[in-house]
Amino acid sequence: GHKIFSVIQKYTNAIRQLTFGIGFDSCDEYLRMSERMSRECVYMFARVVIILYRGRYLHKPIISDIRQLYTTHENKHGFPRMFDIIDDRMFDSIDCMYWV
Repeated sequence: GHKIFSVIQKYTNAIRQLTFGIGFDSCDEYLRMSERMSRECVYMFARVVIILYRGRYLHKPIISDIRQLYTTHENKHGFPRMFDIIDDRMFDSIDCMYWV
Protein backbone atom coordinates (compact mmCIF):
# COMPACT_ATOMS: atom_id res chain seq x y z
CA GLY A 1 0.00 0.00 0.00
CA HIS A 2 0.80 3.67 -0.05
CA LYS A 3 2.55 4.81 3.13
CA ILE A 4 2.15 8.35 4.44
CA PHE A 5 5.16 9.89 6.18
CA SER A 6 5.12 12.68 8.72
CA VAL A 7 6.96 15.95 8.12
CA ILE A 8 9.46 14.97 10.83
CA GLN A 9 10.22 11.67 9.05
CA LYS A 10 10.70 13.44 5.73
CA TYR A 11 13.03 16.11 7.07
CA THR A 12 14.94 13.60 9.20
CA ASN A 13 15.46 11.56 6.05
CA ALA A 14 16.70 14.63 4.14
CA ILE A 15 19.09 15.68 6.93
CA ARG A 16 20.48 12.13 7.22
CA GLN A 17 21.13 12.02 3.49
CA LEU A 18 22.84 15.40 3.45
CA THR A 19 24.81 14.78 6.65
CA PHE A 20 26.15 11.35 5.80
CA GLY A 21 26.20 11.63 2.01
CA ILE A 22 24.06 8.53 1.60
CA GLY A 23 22.10 7.72 -1.53
CA PHE A 24 18.41 8.16 -2.11
CA ASP A 25 17.86 4.41 -1.97
CA SER A 26 19.50 3.96 1.45
CA CYS A 27 16.29 4.63 3.39
CA ASP A 28 14.29 2.03 1.51
CA GLU A 29 14.85 -0.75 4.01
CA TYR A 30 15.28 1.36 7.16
CA LEU A 31 12.21 3.62 6.79
CA ARG A 32 10.44 1.79 3.98
CA MET A 33 10.71 5.04 2.05
CA SER A 34 11.11 4.77 -1.72
CA GLU A 35 14.01 6.30 -3.61
CA ARG A 36 11.60 8.75 -5.24
CA MET A 37 10.20 9.88 -1.87
CA SER A 38 13.74 10.27 -0.48
CA ARG A 39 14.71 12.43 -3.46
CA GLU A 40 11.60 14.58 -2.96
CA CYS A 41 12.45 14.99 0.76
CA VAL A 42 15.89 16.42 -0.06
CA TYR A 43 14.46 18.63 -2.80
CA MET A 44 11.77 20.08 -0.53
CA PHE A 45 14.25 20.56 2.33
CA ALA A 46 16.56 22.50 0.00
CA ARG A 47 13.66 24.64 -1.24
CA VAL A 48 12.68 25.57 2.31
CA VAL A 49 16.29 26.47 3.20
CA ILE A 50 16.52 28.67 0.11
CA ILE A 51 13.22 30.39 0.86
CA LEU A 52 14.16 31.02 4.51
CA TYR A 53 17.77 32.13 4.07
CA ARG A 54 18.26 33.43 0.53
CA GLY A 55 18.08 37.09 1.56
CA ARG A 56 20.79 36.81 4.19
CA TYR A 57 23.10 34.01 3.11
CA LEU A 58 22.45 33.16 -0.54
CA HIS A 59 23.60 36.36 -2.19
CA LYS A 60 26.81 37.43 -3.82
CA PRO A 61 29.07 38.63 -1.00
CA ILE A 62 29.83 42.30 -0.80
CA ILE A 63 33.19 43.69 0.29
CA SER A 64 32.08 44.16 3.92
CA ASP A 65 31.04 40.46 4.03
CA ILE A 66 34.46 39.42 2.73
CA ARG A 67 36.29 41.67 5.18
CA GLN A 68 34.28 40.24 8.08
CA LEU A 69 35.06 36.66 6.99
CA TYR A 70 38.78 37.36 6.71
CA THR A 71 38.93 39.19 10.04
CA THR A 72 37.06 36.40 11.83
CA HIS A 73 39.28 33.73 10.25
CA GLU A 74 42.48 35.61 11.02
CA ASN A 75 41.46 36.19 14.66
CA LYS A 76 40.55 32.54 15.16
CA HIS A 77 43.35 30.81 13.23
CA GLY A 78 46.13 33.39 13.05
CA PHE A 79 46.48 33.07 9.28
CA PRO A 80 47.47 36.14 7.32
CA ARG A 81 45.04 37.27 4.69
CA MET A 82 45.06 35.28 1.49
CA PHE A 83 43.74 38.28 -0.42
CA ASP A 84 44.16 42.01 -0.17
CA ILE A 85 41.17 44.29 -0.66
CA ILE A 86 42.07 47.60 -2.28
CA ASP A 87 39.45 50.00 -3.61
CA ASP A 88 36.74 47.34 -3.20
CA ARG A 89 38.61 44.87 -5.41
CA MET A 90 40.28 41.66 -4.29
CA PHE A 91 43.88 40.84 -5.20
CA ASP A 92 45.67 37.56 -4.58
CA SER A 93 48.38 37.71 -1.98
CA ILE A 94 51.60 36.00 -3.03
CA ASP A 95 52.57 35.49 0.63
CA CYS A 96 50.07 32.63 1.05
CA MET A 97 51.85 30.56 -1.60
CA TYR A 98 54.87 30.10 0.66
CA TRP A 99 53.11 29.41 3.98
CA VAL A 100 54.92 26.63 5.85
